[in-house]
Amino acid sequence: MVFTGGSGTGGVRDSVECYDPVSNEFSLATGVLTEGRSLLQALSLRDGRVMVLEGQTPIGGGSVAIVSTVDIVRE
Repeated sequence: MVFTGGSGTGGVRDSVECYDPVSNEFSLATGVLTEGRSLLQALSLRDGRVMVLEGQTPIGGGSVAIVSTVDIVRE
């Protein structure tokens, strides 16, 4: 299971973490997002990588911008 992006008290996140239910532990995936983003889409690829696309990032004044990059990370 992969957790990526999202928002928190420090703003939007660019990290990608994997959860292993057998060991009940999280680990960082190989690679980070080129831009922190929330409300993103993620797709598991057959070779174990994850494609992260779309989403939005704050640009100030309560406005957001659509993220146009696609990132591929490895679990």
